[in-house]
Amino acid sequence: SMMPAHASDLATMRHELFEERRAIESISHRERIRILQEAEDCIQAATNFREYRACERQESKARKALRARLQPRLRAFRAKMRTYRILHREAGRHPSSLPDER
Repeated sequence: SMMPAHASDLATMRHELFEERRAIESISHRERIRILQEAEDCIQAATNFREYRACERQESKARKALRARLQPRLRAFRAKMRTYRILHREAGRHPSSLPDER
């Protein structure tokens, strides 16, 4: 079995996980705002249904591309999170190694 992780290692890991999740979410927000703004400009410039539908298609494509771009990073994050939870659980069997979660 693994040696229990030390509190400082778990605390560092937890902080890095938080920073990574926050960074991913921030990119997602900024990009979705940009996509919405471009869609709004496109819709405002549209003069008929055909042009309007083209705007909607473009917006849908942009959202899909964003999801695809963030997917690998999210997958990696989730894998690290699973590892953290396992280590945290292991450390729980050795309470002296648990981080202080204040």
